[in-house]
Amino acid sequence: MQPKPLTDIDSRVLKEDYFNYDLIARSWNDEYRGRVWKNKERIADFEGTDLDEIMVELRGIVDAILHEKRRERGKRKTGIPELAEAIAGFEPKLSRPQKMMLSVHCKAPGQRVMMRAMTRLGDYASAELAFADYVQVARRLSDELAYAPASRRKDVYAGSALLFSDEIVVGSVGPDTVLTLRPEVAKAIETLKW
Repeated sequence: MQPKPLTDIDSRVLKEDYFNYDLIARSWNDEYRGRVWKNKERIADFEGTDLDEIMVELRGIVDAILHEKRRERGKRKTGIPELAEAIAGFEPKLSRPQKMMLSVHCKAPGQRVMMRAMTRLGDYASAELAFADYVQVARRLSDELAYAPASRRKDVYAGSALLFSDEIVVGSVGPDTVLTLRPEVAKAIETLKW
């Protein structure tokens, strides 16, 4: 590939968190290159002529990885080892309050907590803000497992069925809401010894 003149080089650095994978595209030694990373481990490289094109290709690489995960799992339910591996797979992306909430939640009697307690634990301004962290964790778990339910209701938080025993309807969470962690998820977190 013929190097571009220095004035024509796109100096942007594109970064994206895509399904718990880190995508990075940039100019390096007068060439456009991209990489897919997962927990500081290089998964794939790609070279192209345009940074935006490279990002599209990197997303395609991750999509292929997730498609393969879905194919391998098929219709079987996720077990404790698979959940523990998935949680460990996105653990570096968890914030400290998120990790603390999950740890406290799995140690609570019956894995049941009231949102009021989680609000105080993470020093959140409201139950909705605390629950937003749970939603992010549920989304990461869903992404890590490449979970694609056949029919998902639009009024239920995506991935919440993987994390909680009950469906959580959008807009229904308040300070008095009690959340019950699925026993398999609690056991998976316990195996990680947080």
